[in-house]
Amino acid sequence: MEAHTKSQNRSCSRSPLDLRVVVLHSDKVERFGTVRDISFGGAYLETDAQNFRPDDVVTLCFELEDHDTPRAYALTGTVARLARSGAGIAFDDYDEANVAALRKLYRRLLI
Repeated sequence: MEAHTKSQNRSCSRSPLDLRVVVLHSDKVERFGTVRDISFGGAYLETDAQNFRPDDVVTLCFELEDHDTPRAYALTGTVARLARSGAGIAFDDYDEANVAALRKLYRRLLI
């Protein structure tokens, strides 16, 4: 059963995605997961989220090809809701790096 900690009313519709990520969390344990859908407002992260709590800050780290060269990206957000298979992440830190990473992902989705 899903535990809801914030409203599921999303301001942005999400696009399906299958992106492996490294998840950095405040407990300093590096985890792996898969982003299953994403929008400019957040993402659903499929992972073992048993140590996550609502409002925890997480960073999703991944690589994408940029002109045939892998480039590292990171998206930071907070845990908005928990589910058996993962967590809903809300992006609330729209610094230049987050915006660049999201734009790169959306260009990848459109190809």
